[in-house]
Amino acid sequence: MRKISVIVGLVVALGLMFSGPAYGAEGKAKEKKVKAGCSECQGLKGKISEKKNEMDAVKREIKTAKETAKAEKQAKKAAKLEALKKSNPEKYAKLMEKMAAKKKDGRKGEKKEHAKLTKEQKEAKLEKMKTKNPELYKLVSERVKIHQEMKGFRAELKVCKTACNGKKG
Repeated sequence: MRKISVIVGLVVALGLMFSGPAYGAEGKAKEKKVKAGCSECQGLKGKISEKKNEMDAVKREIKTAKETAKAEKQAKKAAKLEALKKSNPEKYAKLMEKMAAKKKDGRKGEKKEHAKLTKEQKEAKLEKMKTKNPELYKLVSERVKIHQEMKGFRAELKVCKTACNGKKG
């Protein structure tokens, strides 16, 4: 019985191993087209997909900007700790113990609850970002602008689809 399960496992593993590259070679899924014959719907769908591609590009830029800022912050912290280590080893040892205890306490499996930010909190966060990291602020505001445009196009598409369906019926 055990030999059979091992053989079946090997067959499945080999099948997945050789079929994986074939699935990867197919590439991205083809974009869906609007079934309605309305050219306006098709145009709006094209605009939405263009904006989606723009949004994805901006999101990638935001992600790299955040990673860069995080790396800079970590480098500053490491330099500060290294300077403290050289100047005052006793204080450094105490600080490291304190950080280790904090790290240990923070990993007890409890999930942090992230409350949604109110409109005022979002605006305050953006204002803070405007002064601290203007490059990131520019990218975030561009993302918001693109999102609003997409929202408008989707609303137009919804109206157009209902109009097209009304003409047919």
